[in-house]
Amino acid sequence: MYELSTFDNGLRLVTVAMPHAYSISTRFYLAVGSRYEPPELSGASHFIEHMLFKGTERRPTPREIAMAVERVGGDLNASTSQEITAYYARVGRDHLPVAADALIDMLRNSRFLSDDVERERQIITEEINESLDIPDELVSMQFQELLWPDHPLGVDIAGTHESVAGLTRDALLEYKARSYSPARTVVAIAGPVTHQSVRDFIEPLLADWQAEESLALHPAPPFAGPVARALHRPVEQAHFLLGTRGLNRFDEDRFALSLLNIILGEGMSSRLFLQIREEMALAYSIYSFPGLYLDTGSFAVYAALDPENLHDAVGAVQAQLHRLREEPVNEEDLALAKSYSKGRTLLRLEDSGANAGWVGGQLILGNVILTPDEALERIDRVTVEDIQRLARQLFRDDALA
Repeated sequence: MYELSTFDNGLRLVTVAMPHAYSISTRFYLAVGSRYEPPELSGASHFIEHMLFKGTERRPTPREIAMAVERVGGDLNASTSQEITAYYARVGRDHLPVAADALIDMLRNSRFLSDDVERERQIITEEINESLDIPDELVSMQFQELLWPDHPLGVDIAGTHESVAGLTRDALLEYKARSYSPARTVVAIAGPVTHQSVRDFIEPLLADWQAEESLALHPAPPFAGPVARALHRPVEQAHFLLGTRGLNRFDEDRFALSLLNIILGEGMSSRLFLQIREEMALAYSIYSFPGLYLDTGSFAVYAALDPENLHDAVGAVQAQLHRLREEPVNEEDLALAKSYSKGRTLLRLEDSGANAGWVGGQLILGNVILTPDEALERIDRVTVEDIQRLARQLFRDDALA
């Protein structure tokens, strides 16, 4: 069970009490990511995330920031996605003040020294170069660009060589001032804590944080398919993504989508794995996955295989999509998918970080938190007819990329 408070400046604090846990996870979620960026600022959210680890007035070096948490055996990290930037720390049950102080210091007091910006620019450029050399990441970038051409969702989160080269210190600080506001922030803490004790500790550290929110979401444009792209690279395997636009993260059919995905391509008992890997021996790696955003989404099948087998594999994937459209799944397969989904959900929630992520991730994007029991009940509601209706909606031949 979670508890929620909203501070006067709009910041939300949500806690999950786990009395028997040995760890406390603290996560700061900010509603900012690559899809909020105009072309000239592409990669700014990711660049800012990197810069927060470079130094503050109290902790002027990256080592001192890392040691603030690692000296008590904790973990400190961050991530940037299309719609969220997250900073998180996990420490032993007695060290919440250590983690919270380090994260707040980074968020509010990072120095952004000019020399550090230039060093980090080179590091991010190498990160982009590395992604271009990894076939599964490269094909994913191409797929995103096909689904959302000329839109921030179609651009790599890290930006491009050109955009990163043009991001100045002043531009980064100005963008941070507009996007890092308390009203766009959720603090999620899970572990052996009480909500009131956490609030008593956190609120004095953040109550004076004031900022003007001025970010605009770039709505997703319509998709015109079918569309395809091939890139030629001197690698051993062909890597392909075949998919389509999907559901947004608030669509009631998202629970049916998760079960459809399990039946089709998640896990070693899925249809794609059993047919294309076990029966046809065409690929070592094959799976499907959904992507959910605020107003749009994606669904794709990925495989890596011998180029000579590409035609047969794509045909086999298309046949499985057609099967889901035309042939209702049987009740046994649906029951197995529900059992798999519910089991995986509960197993993930053994960890304090997963619990903080469960409440914080939902709150930052949707202002509503489903409890695990409520989510499992939604899974139980899904019918065979829901799966087939959704497959017919998504897997149209004229809507594939």
